[in-house]
Amino acid sequence: MEEIKVYNKPNCPYPSIEHAGLVKVGKKILKEMGFSKEQIKVEYSFKTPKSKRYLIDLVGISKHWEKPKFWIAIECGNCSKKKREDLKNYFDFVIHLSYGLLPVSIIKTKEQENE
Repeated sequence: MEEIKVYNKPNCPYPSIEHAGLVKVGKKILKEMGFSKEQIKVEYSFKTPKSKRYLIDLVGISKHWEKPKFWIAIECGNCSKKKREDLKNYFDFVIHLSYGLLPVSIIKTKEQENE
């Protein structure tokens, strides 16, 4: 199992082991959809035409499908309905991976696996 890095500092990308696990699942979803590692952006800063800024956990950006660009946003953990609805105006798909989605056994850290 790939090591999940968790930070407990302010402004850090992975505030909990569960959130890190959801990000890992989100990356796997994007890879299964055909996105390469270079096309998957983590903690992507997105500015709408109305100058609203969003920090999105994962974004897949591809130029290989019908459209010149195909965008998928994945939010992990808590995400307001308003944010999801707003992102739908700018992304082809918006996926929300909520807390409680993963069994605890999947989100263990490397240290916990060795115990």
